[in-house]
Amino acid sequence: MFRWAVCQLDILGKCRNRVMLRNALATLPPTLDQTYDRILSAISKEDSEYALRILRWLTFSARPLSIDEVAEVVAIDAKRDPAFDRDEVLEDPLEVLNICSSLVTMAVDNKYRNRESPRQIVTLAHYSVKEYLVSDRIWTGKAAKYGMRGDVCHDAIAAGSLGYLLQFQQPQLKPDFLRSFNLARYSAEFWSSHAQKRGNLTKETTQIAVRLCSRESFAYINWIRLWNPDKPWDTPDFWKGPKKIPNPLYFAALLNLRDMVKVLLDKDADVNAQGGDYGNALQAASYRGHEAVVTMLLDKDADVNAQGGHYGNALQAASYRGHEAMVKMLLDKDADVNAQGGLYGNALQAASLGGHEAVVKMLLDKDADVNAQGWRLRQRTPGGFIGRPRGGGEDAARQGCRRQRAGWTLQQRTPGGFIQRPRGDGEDAARQGRRRQRAGWRLRQRTPGGFIRRS
Repeated sequence: MFRWAVCQLDILGKCRNRVMLRNALATLPPTLDQTYDRILSAISKEDSEYALRILRWLTFSARPLSIDEVAEVVAIDAKRDPAFDRDEVLEDPLEVLNICSSLVTMAVDNKYRNRESPRQIVTLAHYSVKEYLVSDRIWTGKAAKYGMRGDVCHDAIAAGSLGYLLQFQQPQLKPDFLRSFNLARYSAEFWSSHAQKRGNLTKETTQIAVRLCSRESFAYINWIRLWNPDKPWDTPDFWKGPKKIPNPLYFAALLNLRDMVKVLLDKDADVNAQGGDYGNALQAASYRGHEAVVTMLLDKDADVNAQGGHYGNALQAASYRGHEAMVKMLLDKDADVNAQGGLYGNALQAASLGGHEAVVKMLLDKDADVNAQGWRLRQRTPGGFIGRPRGGGEDAARQGCRRQRAGWTLQQRTPGGFIQRPRGDGEDAARQGRRRQRAGWRLRQRTPGGFIRRS
């Protein structure tokens, strides 16, 4: 009722004289749905397409959009080539408020105030606006053209973001170019998210994605420079060399872009190409638990025992994450259950560390060596990594490798290099650790502003 009253006051506030006021009072819509229908229907023909684009992005955006980002949204039409028309960008970003009337409002986003200045964002004026736009009720009124289906809108935003990124064909971007292309960071980071939410992309959007995801395209290189899916927390790296960027199949598998994976495989992409933090496409998809993608890769003869990456092989990656269906799939394809390497030494140790009992049982049923000697278990700490060469044992997570406390050599990075702790039982190691901490070990902890050293 409060929102309905606000909308009525907005309508009455536009009356310029008593005659207009009397006419408005006589025709005020009695319900909130009818009020929104009236507001949408009153948008001019010239602004209607812009309003539709703005409302679509505000309704389904992955994060709040700044006023400058929305000013560029109106200039994107994925049906044309190029999709982005610089001449169509709003000269005055505040025109967004006039185009969409009382359906949108401005606010200040302080979420990242410790790292950046507050942003002026545009949002839907009330949750009921989105509720009406996505409801079935809108399709029966005069404003039916503004009705929104989630799958259609996510596809449109993905296509628009892809089209926006395709303009960056330069071999090298300047670090200050983000000031001129406000939507670049959002498009790079979230086009794949919208594609995932859509599920199966339309043929047209898939074709745009294929154009972007070409190893020979600088637009592809610049996408990864803007946002690296391997390290999504990183800031843009405009100097990242093309040779350091994995092939498109790797990122398509990592991001669970099934349509893209199929198209790239049909184009004879190298299914076993090495590169990326996870070594290859199969390990990346296995770590993330993307069963359909893993199936497609295995059907194209991906090497189930390929070595490399954080986890050494796909089985260890899936075991560490506890993806039972994935582990079964890889074992059925004759994955080496005792393969050594990676962050946790082997699949059994990885699953044991994660406490994934069902996975441990599957590995033991396939004759995993319960006494296998592992590589270093490396654990991230505030100061870097602690490496623990591991011995054998039994009954970890009730079924697998119990780590022997007598026999660890713990190494901890300090500002001066490495300090080794002499071997002993677990209690001795703990006591020595506490004494050394009291003696003044410095742990470095990453913070938004850099490093803080704590004595």
